[in-house]
Amino acid sequence: EDLRPFQEAVTASGVKGVLEVYSAEFRALFGTFADGKDGQSISLQEFANLLDRLGILDVSLSPQAISTAFADAVHAAGRQREGDADFAAFCQALCACACYAVPHPHLGLHQRLAALA
Repeated sequence: EDLRPFQEAVTASGVKGVLEVYSAEFRALFGTFADGKDGQSISLQEFANLLDRLGILDVSLSPQAISTAFADAVHAAGRQREGDADFAAFCQALCACACYAVPHPHLGLHQRLAALA
């Protein structure tokens, strides 16, 4: 799969601005659910637990979709495909899951993330 279009979109200045708006909330979620050795990473299971706690697991956001979004974000961050996600990869995976969970094509990322909150 070619992840470049999604990665470029996630790192675009407009998206970075949206991520800055949610940065404190994302940091709090990451800190609550990240149980890595150093508290600086989150596993797939911890990420899935977070999504479950947010109440957004349903047919459109299946375990396979979560696994794919998480693995792609970890891979894009240059880590092992089965590894844990650092904060940047966590944000990318969360954005991907927001797009899965709120698939309305006319909503921007900001509205999709707001729908998850």
